Amino acid sequence: MSPSLRILKALYDSTDGPNWFAGWDFSSELSYCDFYGVTCDNLDQITRIDLTRNGLRGTLPSEIGMLLSLTLFSIDSNSITGTIPSEIGMLPSLSYLGLWLNSITGTMPTELCSLTNTYIYYDQEEISCTCNDSIYEGGTPCN
Repeated sequence: MSPSLRILKALYDSTDGPNWFAGWDFSSELSYCDFYGVTCDNLDQITRIDLTRNGLRGTLPSEIGMLLSLTLFSIDSNSITGTIPSEIGMLPSLSYLGLWLNSITGTMPTELCSLTNTYIYYDQEEISCTCNDSIYEGGTPCN
């Protein structure tokens, strides 16, 4: 199994993948680049994961931080719980992180503060933030 496929499998397993509205079939010959919500570049590097309103339940795996070509990660309007993995802050190309309308709690990891070109859309009532000069929900700095 390729590293990218292992990372997607970790996401699938940690978020109740068998019960997603549009699931992924790891037993088929289908490329992971053809999975619902996954976009790849011409080198089969995952650049986008958009699983908005797809019935995800559970926590986000730290392995997401290993998808170094990821520019968009959106899991808005699901039932994700727990905290935001700090490893997401290791994604140098990330420009959009959609976490809105979930049950994610805690503090924004400081690792995400360095992502100055990343728009982060999150529930301000559930997640506290101590970052300065970064663009977050509504385009306002998170202080």
